[in-house]
Order: sequence, then structure tokens, then C-alpha cells
Amino acid sequence: MKYGKKIALALLSLCIILGVTGCVSPFYGTARIEKGFHMDAGLAATSFLQPGDPPSYCVGGRVDCEARYGFNEYLGLNGRAGLCYGKEVPFDSSGFGAAGNVAIGVQGALPLKFITPALRIELTHYTYPTIAPTLLLGIGQREFITLGARASIESIIMFDGIDVFLTVHPTSNWSVFGGVHFTSYQEEPLAAIGVGYKLK
Repeated sequence: MKYGKKIALALLSLCIILGVTGCVSPFYGTARIEKGFHMDAGLAATSFLQPGDPPSYCVGGRVDCEARYGFNEYLGLNGRAGLCYGKEVPFDSSGFGAAGNVAIGVQGALPLKFITPALRIELTHYTYPTIAPTLLLGIGQREFITLGARASIESIIMFDGIDVFLTVHPTSNWSVFGGVHFTSYQEEPLAAIGVGYKLK
């Protein structure tokens, strides 16, 4: 537990130092809300946009940590941080890029017998401060698949992009994530595939 808090604090500090921009934020949790405190961490291969004018398209790796607290099976809070590091594309360039993102939010769920629809609303930061509503659908009484769609909205009239993702939970502790982020300002979609582990 002590190591989990140190990892989360280090990720948050690095994200603030490096700045944040477009990327796919892996989701290793579930639509179902578990009561009490829980924490996940994960590693992913990813493409992302490094901050700059214009932003640099990079391919590399990503580390994430998320802490959650469930008041009951219907309502919970979450905070997460992620850090990307990789090589600028085209690969014959000499540059390397780093970026990250942080978010805090609230999640509500309606647990039914075999499916769980849920809505998560986060305040996050991509290129600018962003509201990120996420629709989740958990499948299975012991949720083994989570489908999701996360929008990035910079203002009432400014739609930044959308993530679509799938998370498979082969066991209660391990998760496998795959997702794509489509933006209005980048031709190539951003993508991530990763593995997460439930620390608590």
C-alpha cells in the first residue's frame, strides 16, 4: 500500500512537470463499483501527442495508476495519473517525447444481474482543461468485459475527441485494455494496449 501511494504521487508530479496532451488513458477498472478503497496500476504500449506547437506524434510506453473509493455499489470517486514516454515519428528523427494526463472524477453505476451500465464524469487535462464524460457497460455477474466511450469536451461548443475502449478481466486482479482516441485535429488516431493489475 505504501508503494502504491508513492507511485501515484510520483506519476502526478511528473505529469504536472511535463505538461499534458492528447493520448488514450487506459481504463483497468470496472463499471461495477466496489465498496471501499481500491487501486490499479498498469503498463501499456501507446501512441500519443507530445505538447508543442505543433504537437509531436510519438510512439512508446505508458504507465498508469488509479485510486478509487466506493461509497456503495452505486456511487464512487476516482483519481488517476498517467505518464507516456516514446520516440517521435518519423523514426529517423532524433527526438524523444514525454507527456501525461491527470484526472479526478465521480462514477455512478446501476448494477443489474448480468450487465452494469455506468457513467463516469471526470475533470481532466489533455491539451486544455477538459470535461470527460465516460459511458461504461460491464458484462457479466463477475464483470469480465467492460466496454467504454469517453468524450473530451473543452467547452460547450468545443469537442476535442473521443476514446473507445474494451477492457477484459480474465481474473479479479488482472485486466487487459485496448483503446483508440480520435481527435478533431490529428489525422492518425492514437491507440494504446496494456495490462493492469489490482494493487488493492
